[in-house]
Amino acid sequence: MTITPNDINNKEFKKVLRGYDEDEVDEFLEEIVDDYEKNYRENITLKEKISSLEEKLKHYEDIELTLQNTLILAQSAAEQAKDSSKKDSELILKQAQDDASKMIYEAKETVLKINKEKEMLKHEYELFKSRFVGFLQAEIDTIDKCDLNEEK
Repeated sequence: MTITPNDINNKEFKKVLRGYDEDEVDEFLEEIVDDYEKNYRENITLKEKISSLEEKLKHYEDIELTLQNTLILAQSAAEQAKDSSKKDSELILKQAQDDASKMIYEAKETVLKINKEKEMLKHEYELFKSRFVGFLQAEIDTIDKCDLNEEK
């Protein structure tokens, strides 16, 4: 049971023969009541302050927890964005390499086709040249024969 300042103030003692000086005891009790009342009020004030501070602490702990969770979510989102960007860049790089390989392959195929066509045209040119030289030689021979026949 908690003793209040009123309990001290209203406390009655039995009077006995050869007891303490009543005025001195009353005066001392008043001093005790005053000090106790001051301490009692201070204790109530401090308890209220502690309660208020505990509420604030709880509030700030909740904020801290929220911030920690937010930070974790932000880190997770950043990691996901980083992973996604890395995958996207790898995909873009692979696509670019595939496109470059395809272009190189097509260019080589085109070069082979052009070289083959060049060889074919060269062969046709040589064949045409040979036939034309043969044709011209035949015509020269015919002209020579005609000239010989006229001279006779």
